[in-house]
Amino acid sequence: MKIVLITACALLCSLPANAEFLQGYVTNEYGRIGVQVSPTSGRINRVYPVSPARDAGLREGDRIISADGQIGPEHADGMAGTLSELVVERRMDGHMSSFVLHVLRVPRAQVRNRL
Repeated sequence: MKIVLITACALLCSLPANAEFLQGYVTNEYGRIGVQVSPTSGRINRVYPVSPARDAGLREGDRIISADGQIGPEHADGMAGTLSELVVERRMDGHMSSFVLHVLRVPRAQVRNRL
């Protein structure tokens, strides 16, 4: 059983970022940058106080244009332990800015509690 789990983890770690949810089921953790985003507009509704997003200077009202070269905010979190490159339209002046954030490892139980 241990060999199967190690093999499954190795395979999932090599999957593209949009397969992040599968890794969570095997490793029992997810990757998060610490924002709550509107799925329709891509606007950041909330930046968590202790998070890579807050450290990088992302703010409520900023809009995620792309994450890791993929259009839209849905790929911003990525896989735990990796870097996520975001292109963001700033709320205050509309300028585009790039950010590279470290994706935190968050236990699955902690993610469920926030849903």
